[in-house]
Amino acid sequence: MEDQSGNETGARAAPADAPADTPVVFLHGLFESPAIWESARRALRAQGIETFAPPLPGHRSDAVRRPASVGMHAGDAPARHMAEVLRLISGGRRVRLVGHSLGGLIALMIARDHPDMVQDAMVIGAPHAGDAGRVAGLATRLFTEVPLIGPISARLLHQHWLSDAERFQLWFSRSLAPGECITGLPARVRDELRGGCPETMRDMAVWIRAQATLESFAALQVPVTVTVTARDPVVTAEHQLMLARRLPGALAQVIDSGHLPMVATPALFQRTVAAWAAQPRPPLQPPMAAADRSAEAGQGPVRMGAAAPERPAAGRPAPPLPRPAAPEAGLPAG
Repeated sequence: MEDQSGNETGARAAPADAPADTPVVFLHGLFESPAIWESARRALRAQGIETFAPPLPGHRSDAVRRPASVGMHAGDAPARHMAEVLRLISGGRRVRLVGHSLGGLIALMIARDHPDMVQDAMVIGAPHAGDAGRVAGLATRLFTEVPLIGPISARLLHQHWLSDAERFQLWFSRSLAPGECITGLPARVRDELRGGCPETMRDMAVWIRAQATLESFAALQVPVTVTVTARDPVVTAEHQLMLARRLPGALAQVIDSGHLPMVATPALFQRTVAAWAAQPRPPLQPPMAAADRSAEAGQGPVRMGAAAPERPAAGRPAPPLPRPAAPEAGLPAG
């Protein structure tokens, strides 16, 4: 059972030795809902970890929506709003963030601007710029760039996508890699989105297309694990790796999945999240001087990011990532 913040109110008490003092907050992607995290949250509850999963603006009946959300597509408004939500649901405690796609970008912005709030973060299939490594198609451009067509199409598409369960699954399948199928999409995702605000969802789509945040993340003071979805048809693997290389001290891990591992490979995704949650990252050390970095080259584990250059394994070049198929026409989830 959940309260309106997405907290599992029926979770059992954590064992004394469980890492339960810092809650984990899940932030979903565009055209998704908090219910998409159900299986991952169950895995963490088994470890005695408290979790929250608040909705992004417009993505559930209790989320901020128009007219209150007017202006949500300007500046850093979505990240500022979600930072306040985090303060409320956590009671002011520091949190650990897990963010998918748009939720991953917002998680990084919160960690950048409020390092006092965030212990560490894991992002999955996260973009750092609106193009996500791809050229926007006509449907996306009409949806986000044309003031008259956009809001009307948002309402029509919202009604069309959610009209029945089969159509909803077909729409979600646009974010899968070739050969994947949906095996773990909770019915509650559709139910929650039906109570959302299509105009506010469109505002979020307009906002993310305007973002270019890569350089701003060079000052991030929070440890981040970047989970690269290797066969992602929405956010290219190369785009995700560019983010991992720019984040100070980031760790990158690659999983064989399209854009929605939580519904296409739920068992793999549960293990990935549970392993991350069981081993919190230590705080980042102050940046080393260039001479110190040179002296330490070749020693210890290699981290991707500004703190240490990426190096392939000795004598064996890193294998190329598989190229996903071109996405179908339309607006995918995420």
